[in-house]
Amino acid sequence: MKMVQGRWLTVLVVILILAAPVLFATAAVDWQTGRLTTIEISGTGSGSQTTTRVKQDDLWWTYGICTGDRTYYAVSRIAPARMGLAIDSTVRFSATSSQITMLDSNGKRYVLRIIRQNNSKGCAGR
Repeated sequence: MKMVQGRWLTVLVVILILAAPVLFATAAVDWQTGRLTTIEISGTGSGSQTTTRVKQDDLWWTYGICTGDRTYYAVSRIAPARMGLAIDSTVRFSATSSQITMLDSNGKRYVLRIIRQNNSKGCAGR
């Protein structure tokens, strides 16, 4: 009985070893280069009429990224300064149907949620 259990264990280990590349494979990321054409901020603040204190959690930034044939508009709570972004700067990113993963100059990844995308000719602002 122990010999049969040992064989099954050996077979299971061999199957797992052979299946590991398929189970743990990551899809290749299709990195693109685009130009940051717009940055808009929206949100709410709190305070009196003379002073307004705004919490970081209350703000959303909308980023417009143009690739030449498509423009993506994506939102994030991360300020452009934290990502090292400025208008007309070149950005490296990957896009899926619902999100953009953007790389900063150090290779750090930021995930933004796509709210709209358009087919476009050229990279004019909004």
